[in-house]
Amino acid sequence: MNYVICATPRTRSTVLCDLLVSSDIAGYPREYHEGHESLKGLDITDPATYQKYISVSTSPNGVCGIQVMSTEKHIVEKFIDFKNVKCIWLRRENKIKQAISLLKAHKRNCFYETDKNRKNDDLNQIKITRDEIAYSTLELTAQDMSWGYYFEENKIIPLTVWYKDLETETQQKDIIKKVLEFLEICDTPSEPKVWVTRQDTEWDQDLYNQIVDPYR
Repeated sequence: MNYVICATPRTRSTVLCDLLVSSDIAGYPREYHEGHESLKGLDITDPATYQKYISVSTSPNGVCGIQVMSTEKHIVEKFIDFKNVKCIWLRRENKIKQAISLLKAHKRNCFYETDKNRKNDDLNQIKITRDEIAYSTLELTAQDMSWGYYFEENKIIPLTVWYKDLETETQQKDIIKKVLEFLEICDTPSEPKVWVTRQDTEWDQDLYNQIVDPYR
């Protein structure tokens, strides 16, 4: 085990994983354990499942990377010591927009899309209340802070990557270079790719404006 991407939902974690997977030198990180098709349905608390996860998360050069959400940390802690691996802390500045994105994903039952499987549903049929957004914002803030407290308690200095750092192709290439340097991987990467497509739309921004405009 070389590194862990420590994330919360809707922080472009799939984008970062796509970039690292496509490099072919930084392991094949996907969310534990839903990110790998071969592991779906298995008991995530079973050490055998974790070993399979490590196996499919390791690239040919022996580098292994995984992605862990804060809500899964207590499970993965049984198998690894976070103090002995490098941690990448993936964060999002605007927690309200993060909450809207997560609620929309739940109500659409669609957490990521590619060009091949885009879901053509009517976003205007989705109903998200202020209370739902407020609750989700607090939860996501607490989950993000839990990583911060954990790092501080265990004297871990993570590499922090922000949602906004993965916005454009140029930024993505800069981040991959930064991550590979942090991981001390000197092999030459393949051209980075992102398979997942953006899901944020004007609908998200309009809903966000409805929430914050009264307080501006």
